[in-house]
Amino acid sequence: MNKKIATAISFIVINTIFVYANDIGNFSGTIRLGYQYDNISLDGVDEFALKGMLHYETMPFDNLFFGATVETIQGNGKSDKIDCFLVPFFDNDNKNYTILSELYLKGTFEKNEITLGRQTIDTPFADSDDIGMMPNRFEAAMLVNKDFPNTILTAGNINSMAGVDANRHNKFTKINDNDGVYFLGINYDGIDNLALQGWYYYGNDFAKIGFLEAVYSSKSDVIDYSAGVQYANQNYDNNSNNIYGAMIAINNEKMGLGVTMGYNKTNGIEATNFLAGGPFFTSIEHTTITNAGDNGKTYKAGIKWRADAIGIDGLELCVEHLWIDRSELTNARNLGFIIKYAYSDAVSLRAFYNVIKDKQEDDCNNIRIFMDYKF
Repeated sequence: MNKKIATAISFIVINTIFVYANDIGNFSGTIRLGYQYDNISLDGVDEFALKGMLHYETMPFDNLFFGATVETIQGNGKSDKIDCFLVPFFDNDNKNYTILSELYLKGTFEKNEITLGRQTIDTPFADSDDIGMMPNRFEAAMLVNKDFPNTILTAGNINSMAGVDANRHNKFTKINDNDGVYFLGINYDGIDNLALQGWYYYGNDFAKIGFLEAVYSSKSDVIDYSAGVQYANQNYDNNSNNIYGAMIAINNEKMGLGVTMGYNKTNGIEATNFLAGGPFFTSIEHTTITNAGDNGKTYKAGIKWRADAIGIDGLELCVEHLWIDRSELTNARNLGFIIKYAYSDAVSLRAFYNVIKDKQEDDCNNIRIFMDYKF
């Protein structure tokens, strides 16, 4: 009897808290079902995972917001298969986990926004990179300033991270001991059809990275087109590189058809994506210029078709190919097929199939399928 009374009281308390919290803020969330198959080992293996994500952010109190996100990933991950998958679904032991992935205080003051704590960040060399079950999250302090016309200034310090690209997927771990990484960026679009950005990352006795990019976009009655160039310099322990890139993309809106071509080249040590993601024009699902080694090159070609051109809304098909030209080791290539379908704003499906031919790091096929429901 006492257990029944305690259960009833607990239910009432939780329900009251939820109702009150909903009155002073907003809940949102995602349920994701994921499947992955990989034959990077001798025998092909697969796994299923289910993610539940619940996010809460308060209404503003004197321009201050409080936010939190809890994520749990459950499935059939097995510890003896930890090295069998290109994209980690579970923790570092391939086991289920639950994590408080966001916990932040955000303030908005005129044209400034300051966020402190665990949060989602998207910059060229530190981004969410949502390719698995949980994206990257960062424990950081970040300022976004929009005081100047057509200009966004971003600055901050990243102290630790967790997620798909982190050293530990299920636990926030320090970056560069207690020093972290400082970053400063500027985005400018005050010139017609031209988007410019520049970034600098500094970690004391760890890394110095600069990045510049310019993309020109325009359209005619028949096509939309864009062309871009990029440059990065990466310095680790006095070993450095210069990375160059170029791209062109052409799209016919009426036909729903688009073609993309990209090129990257490294002079010096092997390129890296640094903390997460990577901004390079030749990045595809599993490979990019970072797989080309010292003084490497990559070439990318892709074709995309949107089915809304024939009245099927939300369906997108893509084929992309990356050629990896290594200066010393054997070359490699990655052929990828992508299907995306948005049934509604709440329900979507993504499927990826990649064939990687790489005698240096082993051939493999990878299939990943995700179904998301957002509320």
